[in-house]
Amino acid sequence: MAYQECLSQTLQDVAKKLDLCFGYRVARKMNWHTVERIFYEKASEQFQYTAKQIPQILGVDEIANRKGHKQYLLVISDLQRKCVIEVLPDRLKETLTSWLYSLPVWVRENICVVSMDLWEPYKQAIREVLPHAEIVADRYHVMKNLNKVLDKAQRAILRVLRRLPIDDISSTLKGFRWVLLKNEDDLDADEKQKLQAVYVLSPLLRQIHRLKERFRSIFEHITDRKQAERFLNAWVCEVKQLGCGKLIPFIKTLERWWEHILNYFNQGITNGAVEGINNRVKLIKRRAYGYRVTNFRNRIVAEISAVGPLAILPH
Repeated sequence: MAYQECLSQTLQDVAKKLDLCFGYRVARKMNWHTVERIFYEKASEQFQYTAKQIPQILGVDEIANRKGHKQYLLVISDLQRKCVIEVLPDRLKETLTSWLYSLPVWVRENICVVSMDLWEPYKQAIREVLPHAEIVADRYHVMKNLNKVLDKAQRAILRVLRRLPIDDISSTLKGFRWVLLKNEDDLDADEKQKLQAVYVLSPLLRQIHRLKERFRSIFEHITDRKQAERFLNAWVCEVKQLGCGKLIPFIKTLERWWEHILNYFNQGITNGAVEGINNRVKLIKRRAYGYRVTNFRNRIVAEISAVGPLAILPH
């Protein structure tokens, strides 16, 4: 009972609840340390691999442990079963490499695909330990990277537009930055009207926005790798001809991760499931009250695995 209650509540709340229910049967009150011991002992029993639960497709992604401090936890997931396998204390190459080497050889050999964001140390670790695995650059992180450089380009253009001697220019541009970053399919009628109005003010902004939408369309509508490569090559050429310097960093990133980005079109594997997992991790963190990293890791793995059968190697 205590273990199940802990999966959705704080240890303190569970201790209070159990004390109210069973306090008359025990000599002293139930405290949260007792609940903590029960929870982690039970959780550790869950963490064993079986032949049917060996991961084939891994998702590698980090979450911020402390906002603004550049401290991250590395969440490793089984993308087929949509559950957490492990939570590592940082995103260093050495940390991921060490964990991968700790897996039995037969487990490592079974991993055939690893989906990740555009963080070079992850790629280096996978190449070293799992040279047979296909690395897939997660499409959502690729798009996030593009949106970041587009946002810088758009803000520079909008600063110039705000200085134009045009009536109601501030009103026209208010909130427009977020309109540009949204998927065009998700815009409402007012946002589409605002988009057209700014297109008139800045043809360059229109070109940048259309490039963003065409890039997104490649990933949403093309399933053949060779066709995708042709479209992406054409897209890169168009960006270079545009001559917008703020977009060049993304082109360099694209070129560094070219093969891994194209690997997405082999099977359409993404870290989409990991984003849902990360949202649940954030909820756990809000209930954490300063968990030690080890206990935070155990809590994440145990709670998220409650959605379905999870088995991981002992920590």
